[in-house]
Amino acid sequence: MMPRLPSVPTSQTDATGSSGARLVQGLLQGLRQGVNLATDNDVGTDFHMELRIPSTGEGIGLTVGGQIKSGLSFFEWSGSTDEDGSGWWFYEKEGDAHFGLWSLSSIPYILVLYNPQTTDAHWVHVSETRIVNTNSVQGKKIFVPGKNLLNADAIDQIIEIAKASYLRNPYQGTIWRTSDLTVQESIRYRVALIAPRLIAPHPNQGRLKPQDPCAAIGIVLTGFSHYLQGEQPDDDLPHGTGWGWMFYDAFAAWMAGEGVRGIKAALFASEMPSQRAAAAVLLVAALVDDDRPNDALDALRSVDLLGMTETDICWLRAHETQLLYDLGCERDAKDLAVVWLNRARRIAGDITLEPIIASLTSTVFRLSDWEGQDVKTLIQSRDNLSAWWRAFSMESVPSREVDFSFSRTGVNLSKVADADVESHNRLTAAAVTCLMSANYESWRAYSNQLAKLDYARLRGNRSDGAGILNVINTLRMCNSPKEVGAIAYQIWMTGPVDDLSKATIAAGSARVTRHSLDSCARLFQHAGDLLPTDMRSRLVSQ
Repeated sequence: MMPRLPSVPTSQTDATGSSGARLVQGLLQGLRQGVNLATDNDVGTDFHMELRIPSTGEGIGLTVGGQIKSGLSFFEWSGSTDEDGSGWWFYEKEGDAHFGLWSLSSIPYILVLYNPQTTDAHWVHVSETRIVNTNSVQGKKIFVPGKNLLNADAIDQIIEIAKASYLRNPYQGTIWRTSDLTVQESIRYRVALIAPRLIAPHPNQGRLKPQDPCAAIGIVLTGFSHYLQGEQPDDDLPHGTGWGWMFYDAFAAWMAGEGVRGIKAALFASEMPSQRAAAAVLLVAALVDDDRPNDALDALRSVDLLGMTETDICWLRAHETQLLYDLGCERDAKDLAVVWLNRARRIAGDITLEPIIASLTSTVFRLSDWEGQDVKTLIQSRDNLSAWWRAFSMESVPSREVDFSFSRTGVNLSKVADADVESHNRLTAAAVTCLMSANYESWRAYSNQLAKLDYARLRGNRSDGAGILNVINTLRMCNSPKEVGAIAYQIWMTGPVDDLSKATIAAGSARVTRHSLDSCARLFQHAGDLLPTDMRSRLVSQ
């Protein structure tokens, strides 16, 4: 039986220390964490924090709650313990129930003490094992160690606490043999696209020749497509006939840059509702990747849902909420995400559901105005296992060097120009998996890195105008104004300007979304003179 959470009466006055709360929020945001402060009356929760890897800002799919106490009065009860050294005791008065609320919550809670004199913030995880009952009018207390400064190291510790609190998915890691895990036929295509490790054989088996098209897709999306070969390295993958291999061919053609014609044919020819759902998601993802969000939304809304499972429909709706958000329809996006997040939580036993819930939760988190209870009642979990793997994929790519090499004055990517094929494949796989999972935020982050790596390769071949155009277009739609400005400046100074002109005209013709607005503005700032007169006049009037 689940423990019953104690009720906490709402205070009639606003929580004190609001300035301290804002300072702590700024501190956490400086550590690249996503923080929403509660604006309603104090019910024991001052903020929710969406945890991110401090070095990259990549979300890992975990959330913690917290309470902030600001003021010198909270540092009067100094003390020490054998385990934690010196610090301070924080007391909960008799009759209050915040400790119980925090320790029994479905997400971890931290208590933060902010010292306005030193501007230091100290924290502690509020758990049942750390709460001490004084058996007096002082009520309960918890010790906040002085060594627990809220900094990048603390974020790493908080991430580990959140991981430990998360109910882990029993399906972990890449399977060694395809027989190790039986995935039911009705979800194989969905598994291949958003949880590929559960269906792809391990590359340590050597050259892979899967008899199953879903396993072949899984191999590509785990970043090991260079293992997907025939008897000789240049052989095509031998495969059979039927819709599954038609779908694989359409997927492979899109990955090779050949467009969406094959995907549309596979969608039209789909024989089962699960196939139709997978083909629809692949088509939507391909259109989003091609900077056609309006076409993606139209395609999504034209899909026949007859016979689809709740999870398949939820998958499609997760993509719809992301598209609505990108196109500026925030209220519609939030309302749809709330409805389907509630429905998704009632679906049991589906191993592919967690990344879909992650996408819906992220939409609610971003758009909550904290007037109601949406986030407080709906945030449960995100797929930290697949998020961990996506983050792991970044480790083999020199992302820090790539980021450092872009500046306002130009680009120097000599350090990363020779990034190996496997690193590029793994990064591509991570980006596509995020896109299929409706995790558009992470897809943009990985696409940003891919575009910069591609530009590094193109520096020695400036005649590849199509490649340069693709890099600028990708960075533009990935909310990367700094990178767009750096490349535009370098091409403006060194040429050829034709490539920059084509990219600028493409930006002027495209539908501007919330994620491309700043990049378009930066591009027009550097290269607006290259636009045709009529287009320049239209953009100025807008």
